[in-house]
Amino acid sequence: MGKNKSDKKISVLETSFEDILICKKESAKTLLEIFTQEPENVAQENLGKLAGILEITDDSPDSSYIVNYLVSVLKKEYYSKTKRGSVESFESALNKANLALAKLAEHGNVNWLGKINAIILAIEKNNIHLSQAGNARTFLLRGKAFTDITDGAQSIASPSPFKTFIDVLSGRLEKDDQLIITTDAIFEIFSSEEIKRSALKFSPPDFIRFLKTALGNELEKSAVLVARIEEKELLEKKSVSPKNEDLNAFSQASFAKKYPPKQKQEPMAEEEKKSLVKEIKEDLQKESAEFIDKKTGHIYIKESYSFKEKNIFWENTLEISRIKLVKFYTFLTKRMANLKQKIASYKFFNKIETAKEEPISPTETPPAQKKPREPLVDKEKLALLSKKIIFNTKNILLALFSFSIFAIKKILLGIKTFIPKKNNQSEKRIVPLSKKDSLFEKIRPRFSKIKETFFKLDQSQKIYATLAIMLLLIVPYFIAKIQNKNISEEPVFQEIAPENPLPLEQDKNVSRIEKLQSVFSQADLVKIINLNGKIFFIDKNKLTNAEDKQNYSFPADFSSLKIAFPMNDLNLIFLMNQNNRIISWSPLSKKFQENVLAIPVGAEISLAETYLTYLYLLDKNYQQIYRYPRATGGFGEKTNWLKDNIDLKEISGITIGENIFLAQNGEILKFFQGKKQNFTLEKTATPIFADKLYTQRNSQNLFVLDKKNSRLVKLDLNGNIISQFYNAEISQAQDFEINEESNLAFFSNNNEVKSFETK
Repeated sequence: MGKNKSDKKISVLETSFEDILICKKESAKTLLEIFTQEPENVAQENLGKLAGILEITDDSPDSSYIVNYLVSVLKKEYYSKTKRGSVESFESALNKANLALAKLAEHGNVNWLGKINAIILAIEKNNIHLSQAGNARTFLLRGKAFTDITDGAQSIASPSPFKTFIDVLSGRLEKDDQLIITTDAIFEIFSSEEIKRSALKFSPPDFIRFLKTALGNELEKSAVLVARIEEKELLEKKSVSPKNEDLNAFSQASFAKKYPPKQKQEPMAEEEKKSLVKEIKEDLQKESAEFIDKKTGHIYIKESYSFKEKNIFWENTLEISRIKLVKFYTFLTKRMANLKQKIASYKFFNKIETAKEEPISPTETPPAQKKPREPLVDKEKLALLSKKIIFNTKNILLALFSFSIFAIKKILLGIKTFIPKKNNQSEKRIVPLSKKDSLFEKIRPRFSKIKETFFKLDQSQKIYATLAIMLLLIVPYFIAKIQNKNISEEPVFQEIAPENPLPLEQDKNVSRIEKLQSVFSQADLVKIINLNGKIFFIDKNKLTNAEDKQNYSFPADFSSLKIAFPMNDLNLIFLMNQNNRIISWSPLSKKFQENVLAIPVGAEISLAETYLTYLYLLDKNYQQIYRYPRATGGFGEKTNWLKDNIDLKEISGITIGENIFLAQNGEILKFFQGKKQNFTLEKTATPIFADKLYTQRNSQNLFVLDKKNSRLVKLDLNGNIISQFYNAEISQAQDFEINEESNLAFFSNNNEVKSFETK
């Protein structure tokens, strides 16, 4: 028999890294580096991941490139031979680094000797190999135990380039272990016990945020690399082993047909089937009792219907009468409508204005005196109207006479035609056609006398007679019409919407901000900037700190400010004017400094944003986004970041997180590595119209300023609505800024800055 192997869950340990690099001095950026390297192909997977921190405390020009040089040597050698084990590859990489340093010393570059602080580690599955140089430290957090695993590492009394990396510490990692690799600078503000308490107190993302804030505010230079070991379970698929049955090719079983196994019926289903059969049998017995004679067994059909002869004459007469009635009703309706229109056109009654018909508005003053009433009846118009009424009534009466004569004629003809004669054969014979109009001829003169009598009346008698007939015909018509009108108007009255519906009443998660907090007032405001949690206001001539309201005026030769933007990683605010000249301001030195930035001739820079130490500029003229790396004294050579053809002339906002988001004509565009990505906003009752955007690196939110609908929308990075904040004044916003740590939103209207909470 075949055996099914049970599912197996294979536990695999995975390592994730988070790094914090603080380096405020431009000259020191090449002397401190954090690196992580993962396998680039399947062959390298057995070697795991390589990571580390390298620092040189010598700031001479000869030492500026050593850190990058050592990182490239270590990466290249470790993954050069995939058939080696992780231990051999790690030791070979360290030896290669020592040889590289020895060659530098041979050429007289020895200022770095004794000034290297480094931790190099390799993690392969649950194995770790680590080497230390200088005073860099590695801590292991396992459960509530916090251990310095580099505490017993050997230190060299006399530095030698061949013995920079000599010790290799190896061990095994467990699920939920956490490694904290750091330079010695962290101990200027924290003890190891404080680091332990913080790591246990905060969640991993909050712990990284805490370290980044503390180190960034207090230290000039520091590096921390945090490695978390997490378990990932893989489900192994079931495998079915073949049956071990010996079959004879010539046996009867080889040629027998195989039928699918019968499914067992559930007991409940079987009981339901039996009860249904029983009910059907009872119904059949009842029916048979009604139609079968019990004595003879003969079947009889009950006469439930009586089949009578149809009277064709009456059917034809009724059908013709119905058609004539419809035609007469149509004619009468048209005449009545015409008559009603004529009556409305002749306003022989003067309009009497009353307070009930036309109420006086509060702003109007009542008349001082009432005018004398005019005569209620205009005799000339009344005479003209009477003639029109007589004419229409005449046509109606003639049509009525014609229809009545036709109906009587048909009825009499039918009576004569279908009266049977008494004879033995009971045959039906039709009356000769020559006699069919005899009765009609006798009746007709009487109608002519009525007509002649009507026309012999004088004018006043005709009017009274006509009005009497009209009352009989018109009054019931208008009564029915008014009743129908009242019935039809009732649902319309119920469906009337409220006069003043609340804005965004049907939208999702809307918070109505009743009161805004006034934060700052200044004419010609250009930009609100959040620099590492601190808010600054920028106008055309100066920069203001929101905390102490201290002003910092621009240099005298810097005017016509166009763009302002922060760079959090360098703790700098950059300002660009209409001539594309760029300067920076530091909250530490509180000074402005010139920066080098090469912008193409003819470019029209409209927006700017930063990510890490890179500057992104949006050029409307050349339809391109430029990326500039940070360099000494400013920024290096640009690269064209945008790879897709996008019209950038209507872009009104830009923000950068893990992706670049652009606001274009109310829509949001998402880009990654220069290519447009799919991004769909969640549908809402009032569509979102994006004017400006905000997000940050490591933020899980995207904020959208929708001036058209007076709201600020908080989305997740997939475009789903988290919350919305409405206030009528948001429609006047020219710029906005978010402080996610304090849950505050700021917006300016050129002259004032206001804020509200976004909780």
